[in-house]
Amino acid sequence: MKRILLLIAIAVALIGMSGCTVVPAQSAASGCRLLNIALDEADMASAWYEEAGDVLEECGMTDARERAAFKACLKDLQDEGTRACYDM
Repeated sequence: MKRILLLIAIAVALIGMSGCTVVPAQSAASGCRLLNIALDEADMASAWYEEAGDVLEECGMTDARERAAFKACLKDLQDEGTRACYDM
C-alpha cells in the first residue's frame, strides 16, 4: 500500500512539473543580450518595444523600460506623428 501511495505521489509531482521549463543560465543570458541588441537596433512595432523593456528589466537591466518607452514613442511619432517624445 505504501508503494502505491509513493508511486501516486511521484506521478502527481511529475504531472505538476510538466508545465515547468528549465532554461540553462547561459541560454537565458544570451537571450537577454540578444533582446537588448534588438531593442537598440530593430525597427519594430511600439508594443514590441514596451514588452521588450519589461522582459529586459526582468533580466536585470534597470533602465530598460525607460529606453523601451522612448523607442516606442519614437516609433509612434514616425508612424502617426501623434506623440511628443522630447520630454521623456
